[in-house]
Amino acid sequence: MPELREVFELVTEQIEPDLDAWSVQDRRQRRASRNRRLGALALVAMLGLLAAVFAVRLLGDDQAIKPAVGPEVPPLETAPGMYTVDLTNGEDAFIRGVPASPADASPDGSMIAFGRDAGGSSQIFVAAADGTQVRQVTHDPVEATDPGWSPNGSEIAYIGFGKDGTDRSVFVVDVVSGRSRQLTNESADAANPAWSPDGTEILYGVGETSADSLLRLVDVSTGEITQLTDVGEAAADGAWSSDGSTIAFALDVVGGGLDDSHGILLMDADGRNRRTLVPDVPAWGPVWSPNASQIAYFAEDHGTCCNTYVIEVATGETRSAASGGLFPVWLDDEHLIVIFR
Repeated sequence: MPELREVFELVTEQIEPDLDAWSVQDRRQRRASRNRRLGALALVAMLGLLAAVFAVRLLGDDQAIKPAVGPEVPPLETAPGMYTVDLTNGEDAFIRGVPASPADASPDGSMIAFGRDAGGSSQIFVAAADGTQVRQVTHDPVEATDPGWSPNGSEIAYIGFGKDGTDRSVFVVDVVSGRSRQLTNESADAANPAWSPDGTEILYGVGETSADSLLRLVDVSTGEITQLTDVGEAAADGAWSSDGSTIAFALDVVGGGLDDSHGILLMDADGRNRRTLVPDVPAWGPVWSPNASQIAYFAEDHGTCCNTYVIEVATGETRSAASGGLFPVWLDDEHLIVIFR
């Protein structure tokens, strides 16, 4: 069976990435950097001139002190966009041509799926992991968001409306053909679909508001729905461990909205045996590392949103992975994709 990346390269119609937003940001960065650099050089020049004049008066023209070269201007803060983060050294790399929107990586890490504007509505696009070879895969009449790759890489689950939909539902699209099918049709909006590792079920959130969201499973073959959490808990952002035995999710036991979130919890795949992993912190978007030893998530830091963290599941040891980073996604056990806005 050919690699997913090879299939993608055979069928993709290569188009130039839409770099308008990036270009605007790039011009702003360069202009701001230039202005700061010119200001620094002007200040250095003024100080140098004063020093030279003072030296001439003391030493005479032949022994005048020459002004020193100014220091380098510190780098600007990270520009908005999608980045890869190396957890071994903390270095990040900008993915050019891809917007700052939640994404997912293909199982082999060679491709990414993300939402991007297409003629006034958000649609799902795929691209190589470096942001090249961009191709649109959905054409929902209203919008398509929240992409999630299937375990075999052939399909992407997403949230859309469909032709007659009035609420957001779970759909699945074939990456090669672009054919979509609808899996759920409920009276409340669905969000954040996540495939089970065996590809038979999709975990998703559903609710009228964040305060009353539930976690449910839909059987990909039959459409049968199973509820995992209770009304009023505001459970969201469910994610499977790689062996399918455990689900991580964000929970607000108060039911008062995201600001009251009580952290990241774990439960068995059937909804039982709950335990707290990240307690009493407004935190969201947990995702398991491929080897299931770590979970990345983003959370508030002393009232400021947000930073991306990585926690060791076995020990609870936590470290910061990306200051200001949102919506982490694993490329492999040592690299994340994060969003900066």
